[in-house]
Amino acid sequence: ETYSDPTLRPVFMLNNYHYILKSLKRSGLLDLIHTWNKDVGQFYEDRINEQKKLYSESWSRVMHYITEVHEPISQQRIQAMENSKLKDKEKQNIKDKFSGFNKELEDILKIQKGYAIPDPELREQMKKDNKDFIIPAFRMFLDKFKRLNFTKNPEKYIKYSVQDVAEVVDKLFDMSA
Repeated sequence: ETYSDPTLRPVFMLNNYHYILKSLKRSGLLDLIHTWNKDVGQFYEDRINEQKKLYSESWSRVMHYITEVHEPISQQRIQAMENSKLKDKEKQNIKDKFSGFNKELEDILKIQKGYAIPDPELREQMKKDNKDFIIPAFRMFLDKFKRLNFTKNPEKYIKYSVQDVAEVVDKLFDMSA
């Protein structure tokens, strides 16, 4: 509870709960403990899932910019949007969404690449969970806005492809990245 970074605490607790459960399983102690209390394994699984959920909240600022699009948009709708003239306020809103997303994603990378998850399986699972959470929302967001004429300099705002975002997530929990 002494962490100033609220995201680091769930990562720390996740590592600890995962280590305890894995050690109990590997040593065979979990089977022995289950003779007295069948809920112990589930207790640790629940704590692990709880910490994963708490950790996922660290992505809320990133998701804030890209989650207005809850379902894929038809090609007809995209074409209609492409052909319509956006108002200045609409253009600025789109620019703000991309700028905000870019900033928050870069902040997460800067902070979380230094977080340690020593267990390779858990580390890869966390990366996969992050991608499963972020990528679909980002893909819908990008599909909606990338072809709209909201700026003369799209590369200034559209800094990341879907693949780029996946690569950013792959750099998390890796101090050498």
